[in-house]
Amino acid sequence: MDVTNSVDKRVKRLIISVDESKCVGCGKCIDACLTGALALINGKAKLVDETLCDGFGSCIAACRYNALRIEYKDALEFNWNILSNVSLNDWLNKLRKTAYKTSLEKHMNKSKFLLNLIVIS
Repeated sequence: MDVTNSVDKRVKRLIISVDESKCVGCGKCIDACLTGALALINGKAKLVDETLCDGFGSCIAACRYNALRIEYKDALEFNWNILSNVSLNDWLNKLRKTAYKTSLEKHMNKSKFLLNLIVIS
């Protein structure tokens, strides 16, 4: 697979969108974003770099206020090279945070089960 990235290339793809009217600026989506695509600007989450958004949606899972969604639209191509800077441990830590914060609130028993599986693996 070719992981080179043309910074100027726009493609139709899945990418995060922030509804500022629902964002309370808690920053949980930023903590859950593994690639650093989001930042707090003037108290609201913003997608600061389209090329860093993988469209995976871990930020959506962390948001209690439904301020984020995934849209299929024209965007700059994802920079696959960013993943070379992410360790397996980073991935697991983000997964733990997202799974914990979301599942615990909505599905207490499922969350405990999933977290035990993650810790065991």
